[in-house]
Amino acid sequence: MRHTALKKEIDDQGDIALTILGDLTSSFLKSVLDSSPDCIKIIGVDGCLTYMSENGQEIMEVDDFAMISGRHWASLWPDDNRHLIPDALAQVKHGRACRFEAHCPTAKGRDRWWDVSVSPVIDEEGELQQILSISRDITQRVRHEQELKDKEAELERLARRQAQELRQMKLKMQAIAS
Repeated sequence: MRHTALKKEIDDQGDIALTILGDLTSSFLKSVLDSSPDCIKIIGVDGCLTYMSENGQEIMEVDDFAMISGRHWASLWPDDNRHLIPDALAQVKHGRACRFEAHCPTAKGRDRWWDVSVSPVIDEEGELQQILSISRDITQRVRHEQELKDKEAELERLARRQAQELRQMKLKMQAIAS
């Protein structure tokens, strides 16, 4: 009984949300998407890029979206990480959102690391209509993590060297004492 009431409440809220969304104009939705600092992409079920937010174009250094519109999303990724895209698209086609972190340079070749979430966009019948991808620039975080790893490794090397020097000093002192 409680399950049925909860399901009806969720369905009613979903209907209300769909009604609200149905009343929104495409220019309003575009302004909402463009207000995000992340790179928001709409990808067709075929894996081809159909939309990229203005801020997304800026952080990806895309001067003219027409140059990449309609291209397969995987073609925008370097060879070493290109395999992540078909894997993500397959997850979404099975109705599952997914996430990955990977290196992909901007259109102008600047090194960037991205936290990418990929989600299905489904219609009222539950059919996949499009794919939403949101990429957040995590380059600074990745660089800081690498700097910490490098410093950690250097500290470990110094600690090993100090331990070795202490062992050698101890052996010398033992030799002098005997």
